[in-house]
Amino acid sequence: MNKVKFTKGKWVVVDGDNFSKEIEITTNGRLETSKGSICEMDIAFGGKHGIEQMANAHLIAVAPDMYKELSELAEWLKYREDCKLWSERVNNLLASARGEK
Repeated sequence: MNKVKFTKGKWVVVDGDNFSKEIEITTNGRLETSKGSICEMDIAFGGKHGIEQMANAHLIAVAPDMYKELSELAEWLKYREDCKLWSERVNNLLASARGEK
């Protein structure tokens, strides 16, 4: 498996204040050192799009945890003869997350 190049987790979602309706995905270390965020989203508009933006932020924030869990699953699956299809599917997801597919 190739080495991941993305920022290691744990990622967190920081809600904008009353003056800024942006949400930020960052790490606690970046918050403490005022380094740039991993991702920012404008949720100033309401309704369905605002709800989707917040949901997207939470999904993105758990990406490193999901990647780690899928990596552990891939390791377990490679020893299971009856799970070759699942092994291939999980490894394809991991490769896509690394930008290889």
